[in-house]
Amino acid sequence: MIHKENRLKKKEDFQKTYLKGKFFSLGQINIRFARNDKEVSRIGFVVGKNYSKKAVDRNRARRLLRASASELIERVLPGFDIVMGIRKPLPGKKTDKESISLALEKMLEKNKLLKK
Repeated sequence: MIHKENRLKKKEDFQKTYLKGKFFSLGQINIRFARNDKEVSRIGFVVGKNYSKKAVDRNRARRLLRASASELIERVLPGFDIVMGIRKPLPGKKTDKESISLALEKMLEKNKLLKK
């Protein structure tokens, strides 16, 4: 579970990250990140209706993103707002936690957001 101080919740914070942040995508996972003025990094999750019309599927995808991010949050450099999203999987493919975790870790490393 992600601590309360590490959660991105307000609409203004999401908008600020979308407007000023950098975008990066790998597979079906995408992130936007921007600097914040805080001593901690915060993470938010977005799974839109383009992923699935069913709320059950969107909630499952959000839970998978959250579980993967909770493993990495301790290694993320402080001072960033990160919004994570997911795209629709290819037909016949299932979204699993392992592939999400690997993609997130690769993206965060490539953008130098993880501690060494």
